[in-house]
Amino acid sequence: MADILWSIQAIRILGVTTDGQRLYVGEIVRRTGVNESLVRNIVSRLRSYGIMDSVMETLAEAEARGGGNPRRYYWLTDRGRTFASEISDAVTASRPPTPVLERVPSRAS
Repeated sequence: MADILWSIQAIRILGVTTDGQRLYVGEIVRRTGVNESLVRNIVSRLRSYGIMDSVMETLAEAEARGGGNPRRYYWLTDRGRTFASEISDAVTASRPPTPVLERVPSRAS
């Protein structure tokens, strides 16, 4: 589980889904910059771990939003929100207290 959940791409996906919105793959791709096939792979694995859940919209819902094929929407489960919070805390704790460039002495002219 750790291999997929600690990848930068997986962390980006967790980050854009923490606000409780239901997002479809195209929206996740736009928000994260992660390619579509990788997003599909990651959300599939996150679903298998109980971190995310999904629902397929009905044809009527697709028509109500303007047509097109029905979309599958993804969101974090309660377990996923807890996990995303733990990941966020771990990433924040691993950051240096000040940016590295601010600690590098400047050259005298």
